[in-house]
Amino acid sequence: MGYYDFPHTRNYDSDLGFLINRYKELIERVDGIENTILSQAKDYTDAQLRTYQDQLNTFRQEIQRRFNQFTDNVNANIALMQRDISRFDAKIDNAIIGVNARTDLAIEQNNEYLKEYISDQVIDVKVLNYFTGEYVTIQEMLDYLAAFHATGGITYDQLAAREKTYSQLAELAIDYTTLVTNGYNVIV
Repeated sequence: MGYYDFPHTRNYDSDLGFLINRYKELIERVDGIENTILSQAKDYTDAQLRTYQDQLNTFRQEIQRRFNQFTDNVNANIALMQRDISRFDAKIDNAIIGVNARTDLAIEQNNEYLKEYISDQVIDVKVLNYFTGEYVTIQEMLDYLAAFHATGGITYDQLAAREKTYSQLAELAIDYTTLVTNGYNVIV
């Protein structure tokens, strides 16, 4: 090494000591630069992360605000619909009550009309009275049948208790009307 351009003597040991010191300085400077770069990179990364975190927090708050606003709008609309449905239910209930009342009145009026119509028609209807052989109104037939209960009619058990034969009954020469209406008094 003696012939190179070092700032010191051309002595090998001196020049080597100089170079070793310079390498140490260079290593320290490189280590310092590395630490500085790492420190600056960390500071930059932390600053960027804070910025992104702030943006994320702002975005979260905006989403939460919009969600709350949407929820409030939906709940308000649901309340309006429920109120409208309740009003509509009450309106339908009132309409049903009105329709039922009107229908009940119409049925009652129709029943009265039918009763009057039928009673007018029944008065003119004639039935055969099997006891007399005459055609009479239904009311006259009912009156005739009711007379059996009010007069001295005889029941089968009463007739059997009197122990009359057919010949004895034939000798009485009574018609069925007399038998039914006054048989209790005639057959002794």
